[in-house]
Amino acid sequence: MSRLFVGKENLEDWELRYYILKEVKFYEEWKEEKMSYGIEIEKVKLDEVEKNSVEDITCNENTIKKMMNIIVKNQVLPVHLKDVVEDMIS
Repeated sequence: MSRLFVGKENLEDWELRYYILKEVKFYEEWKEEKMSYGIEIEKVKLDEVEKNSVEDITCNENTIKKMMNIIVKNQVLPVHLKDVVEDMIS
């Protein structure tokens, strides 16, 4: 799995870092390999790192970019990532 750095937000005394996750996966229902995309967020404060990720959200690059734009714009924290992604895909 690879991570593509998307951007960061500096807030008070910590920093949020946003990444798109990419991985080639075999999907049994399609009988083929496709690129799978996910999202990871890191909250960094000095030597402390809190992070959370959601893998295999979509196979559509445009969809993950749109989702990431919303997440970055709203400064989503790692603790809220899974709930936000669930809300976006349901």
